[in-house]
Amino acid sequence: MKSLMQTLTTAVLGLGMLFATGCSSAVVPLQPTAGILQNYPTRSPLVKTMSLATQSGTRTANAKINVYADGMVALTGLPFFQQGNDRTCAQANIASIMNYWGVSTSYPQVVKEMNPMNMPTDVINVTDFLRKKGLTAQDYRKATLNYLKQQINNGRPTLVLVDFGNLSSEHYITIKGYNDKTGDILYNDPVEGANMLLDYASFDKMWQNTSLSAMPTFGDKYTRIAFDVAVK
Repeated sequence: MKSLMQTLTTAVLGLGMLFATGCSSAVVPLQPTAGILQNYPTRSPLVKTMSLATQSGTRTANAKINVYADGMVALTGLPFFQQGNDRTCAQANIASIMNYWGVSTSYPQVVKEMNPMNMPTDVINVTDFLRKKGLTAQDYRKATLNYLKQQINNGRPTLVLVDFGNLSSEHYITIKGYNDKTGDILYNDPVEGANMLLDYASFDKMWQNTSLSAMPTFGDKYTRIAFDVAVK
């Protein structure tokens, strides 16, 4: 009985700490209002450039898809925002995607409107917020790597949720390119930086979000979840 009580007490204290840290105000680092444009850095020759204005008729006339000799297919024109030491990774990515699609905003503004109390961001919060800002937004579960590649080919940076090993390390990142020659995904991570690379196998494992799917409350709600966002 004593062991059970100790376990319950520890669990309650743990939840208390979770909510206490989750309810603190977000701390937004100073950075340019419109983010920083950091396109894929490479010495590999540029093979082809496709204008998104021609490809999909979007408002992002200056954004392009670059195809490099090393095999990388990468979007340009996607601003990068560095998040604070908090739970606003979704907001940093959302600010990036909104600006990409021509909806001017800043990371602090998105945090202020969407997550001022620094809480974890659920799927419905993402889609609802983007729709209110005049964009189309739809979440897809059990998406595939081929789906992400097609999104890039269509000029659509794609927000995904990945698992870095436990519930406290679920993290939103934005996919912006891929390389079938090397088997790598190119993404912006508001914690680690822009233009990060991860091999397909490692990415797919993290994309399963097993820490969440192991909980009966969530099931497969977050398994390989991806957000298709575009202008109307």
